[in-house]
Amino acid sequence: MKNSNKNFVASALPHTRKAQFFDILKHRYGLLILCGIFAFLGFAPLLFAYGTTVYISNASVFLEIVKSYSNDAGQQAYLYFWTVNVSYAIMIPLFTIGFVILVGVLRVFRLLGWGEGVFFFHDFWKGIKANFKTGILLSLILGTYIFITKFIGGALTLYADANLGTGVEIFFKGALFLLVVPLVIVSLLLTTYFDQKFSVAVSNAFRLYANKVFPFLGCSIVLATIYLFPFIGNYYLILLSVALTMVFLFPIYLLTCNEIALASFDELIDIPGVKLKGLYDPKMYVEEENL
Repeated sequence: MKNSNKNFVASALPHTRKAQFFDILKHRYGLLILCGIFAFLGFAPLLFAYGTTVYISNASVFLEIVKSYSNDAGQQAYLYFWTVNVSYAIMIPLFTIGFVILVGVLRVFRLLGWGEGVFFFHDFWKGIKANFKTGILLSLILGTYIFITKFIGGALTLYADANLGTGVEIFFKGALFLLVVPLVIVSLLLTTYFDQKFSVAVSNAFRLYANKVFPFLGCSIVLATIYLFPFIGNYYLILLSVALTMVFLFPIYLLTCNEIALASFDELIDIPGVKLKGLYDPKMYVEEENL
């Protein structure tokens, strides 16, 4: 295939998705940082709300706040339960804001993965217009699941048995990262690359996840590291650490998930023009010296 650029050699394209990952990381890191900035802005309200909730949930901090209202331990536990759960309920629409921004950012990763040109603001907005409904639905599912997990665990702890409440919450959190989060990730990536109805995307996500459990499970487990941030201790250092992670590391995480998805598509989806798109494919390219 002759290209108007005389310096272009088709075989110089990455030959594997792993090679493409490092090629993008090396040559388009500035664009990745821009994606990280937008992702951070989208998720900033959610991260701030979560960080504040975790900080207030600290036993000593919470007791300092509520002791002016009541010294009764039962009343304090009741106030703690409703404070935490109202906070998690507020987070549900904040998930939506983040996911709407995320689908726009993922459009940029699609173009990078397929080796196409990127006009950031145009493509970012195009991604939002194409997939904002999917982003909203997935965010509501994820946010509601997390809220229900916290509510049931807290209610059992308050009104039944603390050990039972803790056990149920651990079970639901396990299911969150073993099943719910991976399916959300795969559904987002499928709708980014293919024009699919929400129900079809979720159904295909189950199939793809069943075929590629460990790579996508790895993507999910990485997100579980958000629970490590509270161990930093200082509230402001937590916020700073989260911000830096979102801007500089989250784009690399998205790139990793993107390349895992593309490698899975290459292996499992045999669609002309999609399989190996963005990579050097000897069946599609003819070296210039042979022309």
